[in-house]
Amino acid sequence: MIGGMRKQVRIQNRSVTQDSFGGVEESWVDLGTRMAEIVPLSSRELWYASQIESNATHKCTLRYFNGLTVQCRFIVDEKKYEVSSVLNPDGRKRWHECTIVEET
Repeated sequence: MIGGMRKQVRIQNRSVTQDSFGGVEESWVDLGTRMAEIVPLSSRELWYASQIESNATHKCTLRYFNGLTVQCRFIVDEKKYEVSSVLNPDGRKRWHECTIVEET
């Protein structure tokens, strides 16, 4: 698994602040980076993921990152991915398996 982690992923979290006119401004704050494996979902995985999240397009596996939630997004090679699910498959806080959606 470690050998497949060849993509550097920048993890960002949404920050919402109120401006001086009472409006809302949204920005993204960098939380950190991790090396990850990102692969397109196979047809079976795509079908299964569509039962949970209709837009999932890729699976991302990375080392555990404290604070990673579905409110985050990934930046990989200038492409933006919305995180649609975050799993800790072995329950030991070693890995995250995420389904992600490429933003267009």
